Amino acid sequence: MSAAPPTDHARRKWRAAWLGVVLTASAVAAKGAVALVTGSSAVRAETAHSLSDLLAARIALVAVRAADRPPDPRHPFGHQKLEHVSAVVEASCSSSSRRSSRSGPPSPSASPSSTPASASP
Repeated sequence: MSAAPPTDHARRKWRAAWLGVVLTASAVAAKGAVALVTGSSAVRAETAHSLSDLLAARIALVAVRAADRPPDPRHPFGHQKLEHVSAVVEASCSSSSRRSSRSGPPSPSASPSSTPASASP
């Protein structure tokens, strides 16, 4: 079975997915450079978060390409559902990275200088 030529809609989706990967990779590179120069842990954390966004963009790129394949004997209605499945995978990548980055403020710890001196009898 020969592959059908990509439609204009398929080309636009492919270009948009590539643009997402390129722009996200650029953001990762810029944030990584700033993190190296400044040594900021906040910027380092943001770079790690952007890496998870880059993973999601790559998943979208692969899914868009795979979803545009023509129907075959095992998939007589085509592969379009792959885009929906990939959206769920991308959402789980994003939510897990956001959940791990929201650890909240550190809990107060008892240090020798902050504990009251015991009263002598």
